[in-house]
Amino acid sequence: MKGLFIFSSSLLLAGSASADIIYDNFAPSNGFTPSYWAVGGEHKLAVPFTVSQTSQVSSVTLALFLSSGASFEFSINQGGATTPGSSIVNWSLASASSLVAVTTMSDPAGTILTPGDYYVVVQPSSTTGPGGGLGWNSTGATGFSAFNPLVSANWFQAAGAKPAMRVEGTAVVPEPAGLCVLGLGAAVLIRRRRKA
Repeated sequence: MKGLFIFSSSLLLAGSASADIIYDNFAPSNGFTPSYWAVGGEHKLAVPFTVSQTSQVSSVTLALFLSSGASFEFSINQGGATTPGSSIVNWSLASASSLVAVTTMSDPAGTILTPGDYYVVVQPSSTTGPGGGLGWNSTGATGFSAFNPLVSANWFQAAGAKPAMRVEGTAVVPEPAGLCVLGLGAAVLIRRRRKA
């Protein structure tokens, strides 16, 4: 009986997936405003988002303003209501010339995010290099973003237009066959207990 239960559980967890947008505040056709939150020098920025169901991340898209020679690091971090925690997946980007563009960073590893609060954190690779920023959304989405001086461990909150951001992935959904086998295993367990 234990073997049947373990087998059915593994089928349930294997699951299948369906296309999903985890978070998105871009306007149609990736629209955003020409204003931006500055990132660079000694400041990094963390943009919060919430995952409502277990999902496998495929990409993060941002509206970037980069000065010539700027180099940025990006990450998805675990987080709470006010501050980002440890990073889960990381990217980096260097710009040889000035850049104002919608930029997508893919996650080939397909990082799994369980329901909860997360942040996309953007920071300069160097405190002395050229900076840039994240363009504001043009859909009217407002809220808190977290800023942090790189020389300090303290984050502080700033309210206003949220940076334009999209986090895409696939929702992890249990396979129907896995659910059937799990249900069968539960029924057998209940029947055996009633006979005992």
